[in-house]
Amino acid sequence: RRGAPCGRPTNATGGHRVRPYGKERLIMILINLLPEELRVRKGPKVKVPYKLIAVGLFSVFLLISLFNLYLNLRIRAAHRTLKSQWKQMEPSSMEAQTLEAELGTTVLAEVEFYDTFVDPPLESAHILNLIGDLIPKSLTLNDLTFQRAARELRLIVQGVSESAEHGLVLVQIQDFANGLKNRMETFLTPVSKTIPGQRGPFNAQVTTTSGRKAETQEVVTEFTIDLSTEGFKKESF
Repeated sequence: RRGAPCGRPTNATGGHRVRPYGKERLIMILINLLPEELRVRKGPKVKVPYKLIAVGLFSVFLLISLFNLYLNLRIRAAHRTLKSQWKQMEPSSMEAQTLEAELGTTVLAEVEFYDTFVDPPLESAHILNLIGDLIPKSLTLNDLTFQRAARELRLIVQGVSESAEHGLVLVQIQDFANGLKNRMETFLTPVSKTIPGQRGPFNAQVTTTSGRKAETQEVVTEFTIDLSTEGFKKESF
């Protein structure tokens, strides 16, 4: 009917559309058509215990710090103990150093005495024995000089040969010099400065001069054998 108030529902028989009071609602329905086995299933959320992890890390750090502190205290205590023991031993250590210095001085004095008064006669006797064992019968000694400077040695042997076989005499002189040098290196040479613990070599020099006697015209060969250690300073003789 025309006179009906606006907004009021009318009867369906009157031909009017019925509207509900208030605003209209739109409802959406989502339908999943995938099979059950293919559907993504949402599991329960895992809760991370952040507080528990932080407490554990702090506990580990605290234990390590306490252990380091314990070690530091132990080391300091051991250091104080050793320091006190060293202070107690210091007078004995000073006495030991003094005794060592005195013994070193005494030993050096004894070595110097041996090198000056005892060793040279023994070495001289040994060298004379070597010369007597090695010299050929055709050679005659005129002079023998033995020099010594600390542990350095020098031996000068001078002689003559009146053999008619000049070439053979030269060979005998050289063999005599080589044999004497080798034997002296074995027994008498001081320790080498370049190679500690090994015997140093002798420097050898052989000089010969030949001539004839005016009366008999016999060939006379004079020789000089100069043997010295590498540290010996030679002087003219």
